[in-house]
Formats: sequence, structure tokens, C-alpha cells
Amino acid sequence: MRPLLPAAHGCAVLVTSLGVLATLNGAAHLHLTPLPPSASVAVLGLWAGPGRLTAEHGAAQVIARHCGHLPLALRIAGARLADPGRRLAELSFADLDMHAALAAGHRELQARGATGRAAALALPLLAAEQGEPGEPGEGELTVARAAVTTGGELSVTEVILEQLVDVQLLESRAPGRYRFHPLTRLFALTARRAAGTGC
Repeated sequence: MRPLLPAAHGCAVLVTSLGVLATLNGAAHLHLTPLPPSASVAVLGLWAGPGRLTAEHGAAQVIARHCGHLPLALRIAGARLADPGRRLAELSFADLDMHAALAAGHRELQARGATGRAAALALPLLAAEQGEPGEPGEGELTVARAAVTTGGELSVTEVILEQLVDVQLLESRAPGRYRFHPLTRLFALTARRAAGTGC
């Protein structure tokens, strides 16, 4: 069995620990302070992705502060944020649950008859069409673009989009222009994967 640590001349190993590793022979011990705020945010970006860091810089600063600017805590937080399957699950505390709130809107759609069910089916397709920040598909959805995505007529597509706006699963900041909130888009995509519908 070969030793884990290299022992050749000129080799060095950096070992980090919360406790003092007093039994390591020939070690030079350094006491490190927490990272500066800017470096903390950069570490989050390494794990959560530079696109999210750019789009949500203020939120990244808050997360870094709550992590106490400690590298291990930042790495854990960044890894969880980078995992789409966990991100919504982390936004839960006591009786407050982001996923449950979005799911309630989705259930309301399905109870609205044929048009509502069509909107529920269109939701993941439209979410995939919008794309991540920085991707070619990122941006606002127009009625025409949504109609191409869903294969529907313009008039029907507009009704579907407005149904999604009514239940707060889509935003409309100008007439005929629609956009997903990042968490709503994530809900749509993860719900699609969980159901395995391929819709």
C-alpha cells in the first residue's frame, strides 16, 4: 500500500482542519481567519455557478454572511444551491415551504378545466424554453414564441399564459411579454422530472 501523502523532495500538502493537527510531523501550523466578503462570494460562485452569482449577487452576499465566511460552510451552501433537486427543498422552515406554495398554484390550474390542464402541461415546456441566465434561450417569452413551443394557436396560447400568471407561476411585466421567476422555473422543471411525463 502506498502512502497517502507524497514524500518526495519539493512536495507539499495543504491540510485544513477545524481542530489543531498536533500529531503531524514537520507541519507548519497556520491559523486562518474567515475569508473576506468578496472572496466568500467568489467561493459560492465556484460551486453554484458564475451565472447564478451574476444574476443573484445580493443574495450571494447574504448567504456568505450567514455562512460566517467559512470555506467549508460556503462549499456546502454552494453545492446545495447548485443541485436543482435540492434547491427548493432547502427553502422550507416550519410551516413555510416554497415548493408547497408553488405546488398549490399548479393544483389550482389542474382544477380549472381543460384550459387550466393545458396550462399545467405547458408549464415545463415553457420553463425549458426560457433557459438559464446567460444561455441562448434566456429572456422573455412572447405569445408567438410560446405558441411555437407548445404547438398551439396564438389565441389559445395567450389564454394559457394568462392562466399561469393568474396562479403566480409566470410573471408578465408588460403586455404580451412573460417571464419565469428562477424558483418558479425550477419548480416546473423538477416537477416534470419527478413525474417522468416527458411533457
